Amino acid sequence: APQQGTAGPMCQRRLCFPLVASLLVPAADAVALPCADRCPTISRDALSRHGPGGQEPLMLAVFGHALNVSGGERFYAIGGSYEFLAGRDCTRAYAMGSTKVPLRTEDVSDLSGKQLKTAMSWLKDLAAKYVLLGVVAGGHFYDSDGRPTPAMRLYMSKLEEQDQQDAQKQSWGRQYPMCNADGRGGLWCGVQGGTPMWVLQPGRDERERRCACVREPAPLPITPPTFLPFRDCWQDGEKYKCRVNRAEL
Repeated sequence: APQQGTAGPMCQRRLCFPLVASLLVPAADAVALPCADRCPTISRDALSRHGPGGQEPLMLAVFGHALNVSGGERFYAIGGSYEFLAGRDCTRAYAMGSTKVPLRTEDVSDLSGKQLKTAMSWLKDLAAKYVLLGVVAGGHFYDSDGRPTPAMRLYMSKLEEQDQQDAQKQSWGRQYPMCNADGRGGLWCGVQGGTPMWVLQPGRDERERRCACVREPAPLPITPPTFLPFRDCWQDGEKYKCRVNRAEL
């Protein structure tokens, strides 16, 4: 395989593409995702020249991280399902799952942490499959020296915050597992144990309230508004079952 600082062709799947040395980043020196310091770079012009019908190899970028997507020609070359992604940064498209032309702008400051995490997951999946070349210098995400721009640092902060929220939600889900449902409005707790209650994680939107099995002793006081009892409950053999009434929805 070509090494950093050497000129020569990059060969993949019997295809050889002449590349300048600055575009070669050996797997051993691959940057962490997202790259948070001074990173290997390629130019914005280089990225745009490696789109469908342009120079080989095909490239695309997510969060300013450029990837050689050769081997995925059936997706990214002319006529491919995702040819509109090649030769550009497509963070917004991956975050929103949309192929609309207006969504190709690099600025994703209006997107939620959850959407940004979706795009980051795509970047990590693509980097596991294709060659990561470096970051696009002088763009929205990285400056001319390969350092994160203020916008990229904001996205990284939002991603970290989203990770923390997801971890808290997973922990909450383990403490208060979901109820079993019989499909007719009946809810009960089986092997997870506990009593069915309407539960809302503190700080979350009321629309996220759900039936959960509350076991004692509980980590939090079993009081409103976090915990609300069902109005219609009964003992059914060994099961304590509750029914959802329209007034409780």
